[in-house]
Amino acid sequence: MSQTHSTKKSRYSHLSRSGRGEISAYLKMGKKPAEIAHLLGRNRSTITREIKRGTVTQAQNKNGKQTYYQTYFTDSGQRIYEENRKKSTYLKLEQCSPTFFEKLDKAVKSNVRRHSVDTFVHEYKE
Repeated sequence: MSQTHSTKKSRYSHLSRSGRGEISAYLKMGKKPAEIAHLLGRNRSTITREIKRGTVTQAQNKNGKQTYYQTYFTDSGQRIYEENRKKSTYLKLEQCSPTFFEKLDKAVKSNVRRHSVDTFVHEYKE
């Protein structure tokens, strides 16, 4: 019997805007990624990837000299996350050409089979 309601915390969820805000606040307090991960209950890699994703190079004039520094912005991390989510789409079967399916069907049903499905797809792409 499968249960749909559980008291266990779900693992591997995406960061929310508020989670990114907490990361930003902890970074301003001088916390390290490992400490932030422990405080938020996330993996250290998740936090470091998010910091890398949202870090922006800023320019500042000091005494007539332009210096560059890097800082984390919640908004840039969220924007890049949303752009990456838009790009991550799977290949729908309706988008494949009918000739591909005809050739695949013929290759799979042939008496002497030269290809597995994976090798057929790889060779078809070339």
